[in-house]
Amino acid sequence: MKEQLLHKIKLNQLWNSTAGDKGERWIEDELDLTLFDLPLAGQCLSDSYLIACIFNGMRLCDVHFDSSWLFSAQFKGCDLTGSSFIKADLLHADFSNAVLQKATLLNADCMYTNFRNADFTQADLRGAFFCEADLQGGKLIAANIAASVFDEVLLHGADLTGMIGIEDDATLINSINIGTEEEPIWLKQEEAKQWMLIQALNH
Repeated sequence: MKEQLLHKIKLNQLWNSTAGDKGERWIEDELDLTLFDLPLAGQCLSDSYLIACIFNGMRLCDVHFDSSWLFSAQFKGCDLTGSSFIKADLLHADFSNAVLQKATLLNADCMYTNFRNADFTQADLRGAFFCEADLQGGKLIAANIAASVFDEVLLHGADLTGMIGIEDDATLINSINIGTEEEPIWLKQEEAKQWMLIQALNH
């Protein structure tokens, strides 16, 4: 099975490099990839469909998941330092306790995504769509959120030290919850934006 998966990865990379003329897209559904000791660090897995696949605890530094469909995928506790999710679909994915330092989520769809306690230090989150996403306890230190959308985002306990892009004209801070889920404290629009600015400066 491991050799078959490595072959699929090579075909997917060929499919990418030839704009679909050769090779084929890597498609998996509910596959536990932690079982196969795959050397994925640094690999290009862009444009793959890895629906509800499990990567928990894997070392995935510098992996490219650009334009991939990762609906309900599990990345709990993964090391995703320097990884790229440009225009990726992360709907319902779970990145709790993952390391995403210097990762790129440019224009990624993060609707209903779990990022609880994830480390986004110096991550590029420009244009990302955070809708009902869970960022509680997360480290967004020096993360760039320019042109991103925050709508009904959970931010209790998050560290926003040095966050940039909050005042960007294209950034939309619609609503955030800085309280707990049991005792919510919802802030909207300008009030939410000002709270985030203070957090970025005061830590």
